[in-house]
Amino acid sequence: MSYDLEQARVHREPEGKRPTLFPMVPYATGPLSPAILCEHIHLNWQAAVWLHEKGWLSFDPQGVDELAPAEEAELRFVGTLVAAGCGEPMLNTMLRDLEKPYTYRLEMMYFAWEDTSWRLRPPASEQSRRFERWIDELEESASLGSLEGIRSHVEKAIREVQSWGIY
Repeated sequence: MSYDLEQARVHREPEGKRPTLFPMVPYATGPLSPAILCEHIHLNWQAAVWLHEKGWLSFDPQGVDELAPAEEAELRFVGTLVAAGCGEPMLNTMLRDLEKPYTYRLEMMYFAWEDTSWRLRPPASEQSRRFERWIDELEESASLGSLEGIRSHVEKAIREVQSWGIY
């Protein structure tokens, strides 16, 4: 497992202690029940129970009234994979290099299919640099059609945000 992936992990809090100052989004809404979270991520309840029985969830969702942040992250991470159609063989492949419990924030990671490994998403600053390099490459190769398409999308996005009336 890549050490960098630890940055995407939600760590368990000591028993009875919950973070309250500047909580993480989407975990800032307060504790959810496992059943409600399953509804939100479109995971069948029996599939959540099965995940625990198979050892992919470190806790029994049937025995929890309110999810702690780490439990929510774990059920959201593994449950989303199952809800997206991953069966047991694919879960074995996708989770083999990650450490249990799978308390990772899926929004901070992506699965690289070319080498079947998880990676951290680059920070926004790196994404901006990559985008700028791509624009420079399009300019150098005189890809006017691509540049005009990008401009059209950007102008549309700007109009949309301006219509919100917050700027």
